[in-house]
Amino acid sequence: KCLAIFIANEKSLGKYLCNIPKNLEEYEQLEKLNFDEELFGFKWEYSGPQRQIVFTKKFPVTFRANQHLSRKVYFTNYFSWMGEVREYAAYTIFGELAKLAEEGGWGMATNYVKLNILGEVKPSDTIEVRLWQEEMTGKEKQIIDLNFDWRKISQHGEYERVAMSRLRFSWLKIIGHGVAKVEPLPDFLFDYFYAMRPRSDIVTPIEKM
Repeated sequence: KCLAIFIANEKSLGKYLCNIPKNLEEYEQLEKLNFDEELFGFKWEYSGPQRQIVFTKKFPVTFRANQHLSRKVYFTNYFSWMGEVREYAAYTIFGELAKLAEEGGWGMATNYVKLNILGEVKPSDTIEVRLWQEEMTGKEKQIIDLNFDWRKISQHGEYERVAMSRLRFSWLKIIGHGVAKVEPLPDFLFDYFYAMRPRSDIVTPIEKM
């Protein structure tokens, strides 16, 4: 019976074939826990407002973010989430970034952050955040603007946009304590952000994304 269930569901077959429960009791226990791996999923696709790459990340809202007296998520959590999502999106170049960090003398400085709250979020909601980049600016194309589209997914699968945010940062050479200057991006970083750039001059309204 257990094997028949997996084989009947082609999607589940690829997902669980290497970890088939040893007996029906184990399978039923996993079903009772009702753990959905999709809640922690991410994907890349060309679906941005200017046909650029969009990094999409999902995560469940935890009680740690529930700091407000209303028992809703406090707005300051978005700033932490933005930093985390930016790092998730750059995971493929973490090794090279780590080498520069170990050498010291280089870094990324956040120039500004803009956040527009549109709705409330609470524990038991799932957040789906979509991240995309605008054109690289600055004399050496070393200034990067990122946009974040925050939507919550209710337990009933309904989507609602709850926030929009924007983050600008620059690549810096650290000269001394509290002193730095803007520098051109290393080649690997330039190639990465260049690949994330917009591919069309036509801008699709966010409501149609």
